[in-house]
Order: sequence, then C-alpha cells, then structure tokens
Amino acid sequence: MWRKNRQEPAPSLAAWDLICRPKNKGGLGILDLGFQNVALLLKHVNKFLNKAEIPWVHLIWNSYYHELVPQGTIPCGSFWWKDILKLMDQFREVTWVKVNEGDTALFWQDKWQLGNSVLPLQHRFPRLFSYVKDALVSVKDGFSAHDLISWFHLPLSEQAHNELLVLKSLMLNHERNSDLKDVWSWHGSNKPYTAKQFYVSRFINHTFSPVLTWIWRSCCTMKIKVFAWMLIMDRLNTKDMVERRPWHIDDGVNCVLCPTHTREDRDHLFFNCNFSQRVWNFLQIDWEAGNDMGQIVLNAKRKFAHPFFAEVVFTACWNIWIIRNGKVFR
Repeated sequence: MWRKNRQEPAPSLAAWDLICRPKNKGGLGILDLGFQNVALLLKHVNKFLNKAEIPWVHLIWNSYYHELVPQGTIPCGSFWWKDILKLMDQFREVTWVKVNEGDTALFWQDKWQLGNSVLPLQHRFPRLFSYVKDALVSVKDGFSAHDLISWFHLPLSEQAHNELLVLKSLMLNHERNSDLKDVWSWHGSNKPYTAKQFYVSRFINHTFSPVLTWIWRSCCTMKIKVFAWMLIMDRLNTKDMVERRPWHIDDGVNCVLCPTHTREDRDHLFFNCNFSQRVWNFLQIDWEAGNDMGQIVLNAKRKFAHPFFAEVVFTACWNIWIIRNGKVFR
C-alpha cells in the first residue's frame, strides 16, 4: 500500500482511515492500533466507575475520591492514572449509568436514568440549569439535598421554576437502592462496556457499496481480494488516477488496450474498452449502462445465474489488469 519493496515511502494508494474500517463497513479490516489502544484503556475507566472488586480500584477511590466524583474534580494521582482520566469523557459519551448509590455520576452532566430518559439533565432542563450554582454536584448529593432551591441563583424565571417542579416530581418517583453500586452500561442497552463495541461504534455511520461484502465471501486468493477492493473503491493506479495525483506519465493518459484513444479510467479499462468487452462477452456477463454500480452488478449477477459470479468477475478483472500492465511497462 505504501512502501512496495523499498525502504523509502511510496505514494499511498488508499487513506489509512479507509483501510482501517471493518470489512463489513467497506474497509480492509486492518486495526487502527491507536484507536484500539484507547478502546482497551477505557476498560480501566469501566472497572473504576463500576467499582470492580480490584485492589487498585479501591485504592484510588479511597485515596483521591472520598465523597467526590472523579469527572467533577481536578486530575490527581499518578501519571498513569492522569492519562486514564483524559479518556473519561470518551467513556461517558458511549455509556449511561443506572444510579443506585449515586456517587459515581454527576447530577447535571452524566447520562443517568430519571423517568424514561437518560438525557443529561442539563439538556432536559436547560433554563433551570442556567441558574445552577455548582454544575459538578453528584447524583448522591442531589437525592440527599433537603431543599433543591438552594442550588440555584434566585430569583428563578417562570420557565425555570416550572422545570424545577418537574424535576422534583421525577426525583420523588425515582426508585433506587442506595446500598448498591452504580452500574455503568453501554448506551442504549444494559450490556457492559467492551473494547470491541467501542471500536466498532466509530464506523457505525459509514456507508459503503454492498458489492464490497462479496469480496470476503468469495473463494479468490487474498491478492485478488485486495485487488477487487481497490477496484471497487477506485484506488487502482489507472492513468486517470496517476494524472490526478499528479505523477508524470510518459505515454499519455489514453487506454493501451484499444485503438479508440479514450482516456483510461476505471470504468473504461474494465468495462467499456473493446478488449474488456470481448472478455465479458466470452464469459457471458452483460454490464448494463447506468450510474448505480450496485444495481448494475446485481442485474449482471442475476443474468449470469451461476453461484461463482464474484470469483469470475474478480479473476477476469485481475487478468485484464495484468495484461494492461504488460502493455504499459514492457
């Protein structure tokens, strides 16, 4: 992808972010070790906030956070622990807390269930929150307070007062067992945090061509599978791509496999060139015209009516590429 067989860097064929996507999200499935390291380090935050029965967890709670919430205090402790605390916000973004004792969550800023919602109270009651004196109080402090009105700068506006009444009503009806520990879970579920969930969540909104999933289910060799991925993602060094990078081209940008003097891009070389069209006619694969690659491929597969369609297409494209390179470089 980058260095070929040389020690010095070569121009990249695909962006690192693209190839690090999971295979089912359109990438090559190569782990981003930096992001994976963050996912693994967050397991320490998970154990800490869930007060796991581990000596170091008890040591840190008892040494630094007696009657304090970690995410509401200045970072303290060893260099290792300060580095872990830098990841606290990332953990809170992907988790919510079922409050029991309430000493691990911030009343206004953390996602804890009150009523039927886990939206942070600062967003549920924005007008009331604007009057708050201390935004870093714990949930435990909230339930132990004798009068919530002392938490706010007075006088309250009518809208803020109405929100305060709603908040008090929700807190009166809230059920919790203050003798149990708080439970931090993956957002939207009651499942515990896992490094795999965090890593995959980074790519949850990525879109990709469904044709890419055929690559990894095919029986082709890995070399051809990677080639097929680069073909579908338009990352092959066709002359059109080489010119766009921009690199020097000695023999121009026209296709070397046909006499029509047509600009060589991916679509022309593999599907519209006279040579490639003869290949597809021989294989009895019909490519319809259109802009939707996914629909074109699905129609061709349906007409081909054999279970090894992907293997035939990828292998044929690989051989067209080999012949093309032979013409260009030899």
